[in-house]
Amino acid sequence: MRNRIKVYLAEHGMTQEQLGKSIGVCRQAISKIITGENDPTSENMLKIAWFFEDDPRNIFFLDEPFAPRAGKETMPQPIKACSSN
Repeated sequence: MRNRIKVYLAEHGMTQEQLGKSIGVCRQAISKIITGENDPTSENMLKIAWFFEDDPRNIFFLDEPFAPRAGKETMPQPIKACSSN
C-alpha cells in the first residue's frame, strides 16, 4: 500500500513525530507506514485521515489496481442500502 503522508506532512509543516503523537503511535510507526515497510491498521488509516481532515482514499492507495479474483469477470458491486418498510 502506498500513501501520501509525506506530502501531507510537508503541506502542514509537521514532523513524523508530531503526527505520531497526535494519533497515539511512535515516530517509527509513522516512518514504516510512509516507506511501505508496514501497512497501517484500519484504525490508524482513519486517524491519519481524520487528523488531516481528508478522505482516506486521498491519502492511501494500492500499489496496483484492484483485480477481480480468479473466475470473477467483473468488479464487485457496491452494497445497496436496505430499504426500510
